[in-house]
Amino acid sequence: MANTNRPFGLRPVGTIGHAAYVGKVQRFYVPADNSNAIFIGDTVVLAGTSDAQRIYPDDSYSPEVAVGAAAAIVAGVVVGIEPVWTDLSINYRKASTAMYVYVDTDPMTIYSIQGDSTVFTVADVGNNGNLTATAGDTTTGRSKFVLTSIAQDATDDFLILNIDPAPDNEVGAYMRFLVKLNLHQFASGIVRVGVS
Repeated sequence: MANTNRPFGLRPVGTIGHAAYVGKVQRFYVPADNSNAIFIGDTVVLAGTSDAQRIYPDDSYSPEVAVGAAAAIVAGVVVGIEPVWTDLSINYRKASTAMYVYVDTDPMTIYSIQGDSTVFTVADVGNNGNLTATAGDTTTGRSKFVLTSIAQDATDDFLILNIDPAPDNEVGAYMRFLVKLNLHQFASGIVRVGVS
């Protein structure tokens, strides 16, 4: 049976060096002047000025982020959205709305991600891949980011660790992989970017 094309962005499934997922989650701020929606499973980058931000006067300050793109040095992956108390139906960071997002900032996290329509093979494991960033699903609140462009270049977005062992995952188009982020803000040797 062929794989279904149902992207979900990056989903944390484990951590290198640990038996289970033990990611480090941090709250970040996205200001109202940011016109891009952000979904669970999207990558984010540090953004704005060096001034930390907050929505309510009693909030602790939080660094600012924006949605990531291919070849960006990322702060991590969005794993949650702080609810907007005036509209609890919002399950993603709505465009042009000041909100907090929760981000897994651990550079050692392993993620599951779906590939695009490329006919992938087992030989792709151990190579690198890039990110195709597309708008997420406003109904589910999930990302639609996918893996594409298999190569042997460490400057690509992902290191492919394995094939996701889920029983409904087959070799071929829309196959799901286990990956680690190559271009992570908090990994050793990465130069801080995007913030003055």
